Amino acid sequence: MPTNNAPVQTSTLYWSGTGATATNYNFTTVNTAPSGTAGAQTTIAEYQVPYGTSLRFDGGRGFEGVIIANGGAQVVDGVFLLVVVRQDGSRKVICRQPLAQFGSGDEQKDVNFQSSYQSTTYAYGGLGETLQIILEGGGTAMDGTETTTRISLPYNYRITGN
Repeated sequence: MPTNNAPVQTSTLYWSGTGATATNYNFTTVNTAPSGTAGAQTTIAEYQVPYGTSLRFDGGRGFEGVIIANGGAQVVDGVFLLVVVRQDGSRKVICRQPLAQFGSGDEQKDVNFQSSYQSTTYAYGGLGETLQIILEGGGTAMDGTETTTRISLPYNYRITGN
């Protein structure tokens, strides 16, 4: 792990509204039409960690994940995975949770009803790591153009220079 004395700062990766409008998210890429095929794993959002930066996702910290299907209903079948992908393709899991356990969009506005990261995990830009949100399909596809989509992933970061 690279070290230096740069201050720890806080930010949020977000997707709020239709993924067809780039100003609605700050991920590197989003997939507005992922597969809903049962068992299929589809990346819906990816963030390439900038070189010289380390991200930390603290276990127990709450996040929002309102995944919407065509027609505006919340997707409740399948599994939500938040992972750090290493250059060799292996993954460090930050959170793996059935979508059925997510609160409704209105409930998740209250932090008590938000899901939380299951382990403290780091992502390093100097190692070429990326952050991905993956949906493991349960039969209902997400519609990334729905305006009520809302994903909010708070994290801490440090500019390491490495």
